Amino acid sequence: VLPSFIDVGLLTQTLTAECFVWNAFFDVQSLALKRKNYEGITDTLGEELVFAPLEHAFHIVISMQGTPDVDGVLLFSVDGVSVPLAITGSRGLVWGLAPERGLAETWEWLTHIVTGLDHSEERRPLRDVPRVSYGAVYAAVGREAAYAESLVYSHRAGSFVLPLFEQTVRIPSPAAGSERLAFDTSGGAWRDGGRGILWRDALTFESFSVASASPDGLTLKKPLARALGGMCLAVPCADARIEAFDRTDEPADASALRVQWSVSSPLIWAERLPESTYDGFPLLDMPTYVTGEGLSRDVSVPKVVLDNGLGPVRTLNPCPYARATWSVLVPCQTPEEIAAMRGALMAWRGGCTAFWLSTGRHDFVPAGDYRQTVGLAVRRSGWASSGLAPGRDRIRIELADGSVFLRRIVSVAAGPAAEEILSLDEGLPFESLPAAAFRVISFLTLVRLAGDSALFTWRYTQWAADVTFSVVEVDA
Repeated sequence: VLPSFIDVGLLTQTLTAECFVWNAFFDVQSLALKRKNYEGITDTLGEELVFAPLEHAFHIVISMQGTPDVDGVLLFSVDGVSVPLAITGSRGLVWGLAPERGLAETWEWLTHIVTGLDHSEERRPLRDVPRVSYGAVYAAVGREAAYAESLVYSHRAGSFVLPLFEQTVRIPSPAAGSERLAFDTSGGAWRDGGRGILWRDALTFESFSVASASPDGLTLKKPLARALGGMCLAVPCADARIEAFDRTDEPADASALRVQWSVSSPLIWAERLPESTYDGFPLLDMPTYVTGEGLSRDVSVPKVVLDNGLGPVRTLNPCPYARATWSVLVPCQTPEEIAAMRGALMAWRGGCTAFWLSTGRHDFVPAGDYRQTVGLAVRRSGWASSGLAPGRDRIRIELADGSVFLRRIVSVAAGPAAEEILSLDEGLPFESLPAAAFRVISFLTLVRLAGDSALFTWRYTQWAADVTFSVVEVDA
């Protein structure tokens, strides 16, 4: 029997497969047929197959009517020998509703961490690709509410084709029979063998499969069946299942739907570490803003307690300093910035890769003009008077013209009045600079992701997202 099995993948429309069975005998043979889990599947063979030598062709039709999982078997039996033809895959319905307030996209890695008594760590990523989930809110009125209810309750255990509306591109509706869609696909989740839809509203759309994707457009596996007319949205899609669902009925025949999606096959984004490096580590030099509790340094120093229950208790402090944990928000305003964040997160693979990150704060305020022979005068912080070396000695200096310089503080000395003089490992390439020429001077700290997750909060159809994650300091 050819093929030996049929894998329909994620089925979004009726599929007809041509198959062949071969009679190697010199006379007519009769095959007994048995069908299992054949709901939504039909064939052209009848109850028994009687055919002459050589080859016989037949067709199997897999429709969208049936169970969410396709697991049918067509069994050919002759002289006590059985040959199975397995039909596998899943039925996927297109979720046509657009989210009311965009999507919350969560990435989750899995990191194996081994911690020694001296608080040294060995980290290994257990996932090359993060698991992806989406949380969305949908507003449905009238027939859209009925449509959503039928989708959820008739197919809640199955797969859906989930449009990623945050990556839409508005294009003129192609004509029926079109096999090529020409538009800028950069930054979107378009790939060879992927899925997409042309969308006008929740009940008016056309799904398609991508044969090949290029930066200037898509080549489709099959021609479009119809034209939507006017303008429409080209939307990439992901295969997803509903993990949680909540519906709130509102007046005037309206409903608010809250759906949590789990993506079956997460999209693979190209790894792209930041091009800038400093002291051997990549530098994430994007507009960053510390949110939540801000830059909070943990005053409880990590320690090891030795207690055998009999003798004295000993406390060791192998890590004699505190480490800050930050909650960071990176507002991405363009597809290029979003792609940069995706690439960096893919390269970090959870909390396994260290990188430099600026606090984005005015940690030092210039107190006078900069002179290369003297150093950088800043308002007094107390370091010089206390005689303590700085806990973090790297700084990021940004000038008003946008120039950025990364330096290490070698020493701190008391200056006149309420000033301190920072001696840098390398002077700025200016003999002197007025205090007004400095935009911001902030700490530059070596960090890694504190957890195994990152969140993209999308601003619906604006190609903009707020990326949030937590980081913790590591030893430079």
